[in-house]
Amino acid sequence: MTAMTQALRMALLHFVWQGLLVAFLLWISLFLLRKRSAQARYLASCAALGILMALPLVTACLVYQSQAAAAGERASTAVVLPATAGAPTAKPETTALSWLVRLEPWSLPIWSAGVLFFSLRLVWGCWRVSAMRRRGQPADAGILATVAELGARMGLARPVRVLTAALPDGPSVAGWLRPVLLLPPATVLGLTPQQLEAVLAHELAHIRRYDHLVNAAQTLVETLLFYHPAVWWTSARIRDERELCCDDLAVRACGDALCFARALTKLERLRVMTPAAALGSTGGPLMYRVQRLIGAGQQECAPS
Repeated sequence: MTAMTQALRMALLHFVWQGLLVAFLLWISLFLLRKRSAQARYLASCAALGILMALPLVTACLVYQSQAAAAGERASTAVVLPATAGAPTAKPETTALSWLVRLEPWSLPIWSAGVLFFSLRLVWGCWRVSAMRRRGQPADAGILATVAELGARMGLARPVRVLTAALPDGPSVAGWLRPVLLLPPATVLGLTPQQLEAVLAHELAHIRRYDHLVNAAQTLVETLLFYHPAVWWTSARIRDERELCCDDLAVRACGDALCFARALTKLERLRVMTPAAALGSTGGPLMYRVQRLIGAGQQECAPS
């Protein structure tokens, strides 16, 4: 077994308690920030996810360096004291970390199988999004004009491509490098012009905030560290707070929170499922979002 393999195994096992610690600290932070803005809670959740991603890398580097140093010391001891080469070596201290010793041989194969499975899941999601983009048709001139006006009002640096696609869910932003706005025909027919403008403003807020890039990073972390519930819980907090942040930007751009709340309830009737690679306006806790928009039922602490 090479030193790199040993370091990777130990990093995967130590991440069990490290992830729990980060999740606990994030839970405390979200509790303290419960009365602050959604952007503050979003940044705290993103920072926690970044720490979760960095911890296995740091642990693997530290373990690898310590093993390299120990190997160098053993080599120098063998040169200076050759007579001790045949002496019995002390047994490793495995009493306190016996569970690590038992799980260590299986950690890397199980992790590799899980990464392969979730990578295939990611490829399938990307294929679905790509298929929706290929089958989409350019939106009509009225919607394009509304999107252009909202983009200028919200400070978007470049024009956004809008496609009409037969989606099972509501409007969504698809793509990581050059995102496009996918709009189902049922949404156009089922919403009033004011409600449609509010929904489009929400989707444009995702693009303005570069949420597609953050979503790509989330998917990568979920694929590599799939086995820890703290990763999925932290990623879910990011998605919930992200929707609240976009709600605030949409209301700021349109100026009618009640109209946007009614649009969300209408979109929920059409909702079925959105691919993980797409960002939809119907994500997050819908009831809390509607109550938050209309200023009713203030939630003191979001449930886990």
